[in-house]
Amino acid sequence: MSIFDYALLIGTVLLGGWLAMRLDTRQERAIPLLLSFSGAYLLGVTILHVIPDLFHRPHQGYSYWMLGGFILQLLLEKLTKGVEHGHAHALPNARYRQILPVLLGLSLHSFLEGFPLGGYQQLAADLATFDDFHDHGSSDNIHRQLLIGISLHKLPAAFALVTLMLLSGFRKSIVWVFLILFSLSAPLSAFLAQAFLLDTAWLPYLMAIVAGSFLHISTTILFESGSPTEHSLSSWKLGVILVGFGLSLIHFH
Repeated sequence: MSIFDYALLIGTVLLGGWLAMRLDTRQERAIPLLLSFSGAYLLGVTILHVIPDLFHRPHQGYSYWMLGGFILQLLLEKLTKGVEHGHAHALPNARYRQILPVLLGLSLHSFLEGFPLGGYQQLAADLATFDDFHDHGSSDNIHRQLLIGISLHKLPAAFALVTLMLLSGFRKSIVWVFLILFSLSAPLSAFLAQAFLLDTAWLPYLMAIVAGSFLHISTTILFESGSPTEHSLSSWKLGVILVGFGLSLIHFH
């Protein structure tokens, strides 16, 4: 990955946290729109690019790994309290033992997402050896789509994490430490995948786990986009969801 890729992953997290500290309640209404857009884009990328790339090759039980990724995300939510979906509920008189599991769950999820980013870059470099993928353009396209989707998803997650900590009474200095640790999790795994894990035979299985996780996160976000009392979407939310789906159709070369 390039320096720009790493900067984007880290920068979106820091931006989301900074916005949580700066915006007032009225301005925060834009966050659900961003969340709906990121959920739609992530779902579109998963269905249109990641899953077809997986099942283009001879079947190796990837569907089971996808289901495992879906279940893994269910388990991680026991730790994260739904922060990756943009939820931020105050924990009265919160202590570190209450907030540390949230950070751990978010960082584990983020760490898992980062591996395919570095893996697809390594795959593009070693494509002559692994001819079961479409082509160099396909691998490069999926890498860019994943990078954008993960970065968009991280911004509202960081916003929710910081909001949760501020509402729970943590000092801003501590909040920034947690935010920076969270921002480094995906870049770290991407770097490890690109620098040390030279055998990309593991990539489809890991990508299947991440795809299952993405399916859970994106559909949960979209299911929660409507009114809690009726099955309807505002025009604004419907619009950003359609834009998210539309942008996921783009192929990057």
